[in-house]
Amino acid sequence: MKRKNSKLIILLIINIIMIALLGLINSTLSKWGIFLYLPGVFFFFSCICLDTTRGMIACVITGLFLDLLYNSYFGYFGFTLALFHIFGKEWLRSTINNKPWRPVLFQWGANTILGILWYLILLIENQRGMYWETTRFISDIVISSIIIIPISFWVTKFNEKIMNIIFSYDLAIENDL
Repeated sequence: MKRKNSKLIILLIINIIMIALLGLINSTLSKWGIFLYLPGVFFFFSCICLDTTRGMIACVITGLFLDLLYNSYFGYFGFTLALFHIFGKEWLRSTINNKPWRPVLFQWGANTILGILWYLILLIENQRGMYWETTRFISDIVISSIIIIPISFWVTKFNEKIMNIIFSYDLAIENDL
């Protein structure tokens, strides 16, 4: 029990640091009119290393921090990341083929769905003070879709290494599905 809670806390710390870094990167790239939209990288590792309850908690808390970063409705990313956590957990249970690119494609798809859904919400509401032109949205989603592929590989490996260093175990052996 203590070990599972420790994994949750470590994963939350990693996610919060990565969200802060993403905010710094976005503030730097904004000079060139580029905005990286990458919430899809923050839910999948919780599917791998946490049970469903702790994974949902991690996704909700991470999502609330993403709500602050992306200036979205409070709870939008908390709810959607938790939903993708459920889908990801079920996908991991049902999949037999564990090729390294399949989770990345899952994250890419989730990221694209989250971006399109958020853009549609902005179009419907249009009173959030955040006008996002369609061409800018498309370019940001395309750039984010290209960037998410290497970042997804890196985030998974980084999280595995941190967990291995802290807990001295292999996540492939101890999988809390």
